[in-house]
Amino acid sequence: EHSLSINPTKTELVLFTRKRKVEGIRAPLLFQKHLQFSESVKYLGITLDKKLNWSKHIQLKAEKANRAFWQSRRAIGKLWGPSPKAVLWLYTAVIRPMFCYGAIVWWPRTRLSTTVALLNHVQRLACLACTGAMRTTPTAVMEALLDLPPLDLHVREQAILAFLRLKNKGLLNSRGIEGGYSRILGEAIKR
Repeated sequence: EHSLSINPTKTELVLFTRKRKVEGIRAPLLFQKHLQFSESVKYLGITLDKKLNWSKHIQLKAEKANRAFWQSRRAIGKLWGPSPKAVLWLYTAVIRPMFCYGAIVWWPRTRLSTTVALLNHVQRLACLACTGAMRTTPTAVMEALLDLPPLDLHVREQAILAFLRLKNKGLLNSRGIEGGYSRILGEAIKR
């Protein structure tokens, strides 16, 4: 009726497993063409890798945020350009939400030191641009001056808020609350 069809060359197939070697699985056929297995796929703005450990998603988000920051940085100088308040707004309203999108699914990754270091790097660039401080200034000091929580804690906070929004609207079933979301519920109760 609408003459829509699926293009097998554009179809991505990811086998979600934590096994190192997967043997005996053949790629399925779609319109007489074998589909190719892929390491990751982007769906609704979230990159899903085959082990669902979210490292690729966070890496891509960090690269995108760095690109956006450096593109806006061209208009920002130490002695000219937007005010520090405008730069802080740019970071909190544009760049930081890039990380928080979908945080309800990938927030456990923020417990790893590699992820914390990556998030700190992104926030540090913004703090340096907002304060005009020397590059040797500690990140924690700049965050305190700007009243910014560390980015990993902000991601956890946004994940908790998303969970509570879903729970209050009745969009979570009891299995989800008892199962996968129990950790985030525990984080919310600790706070």
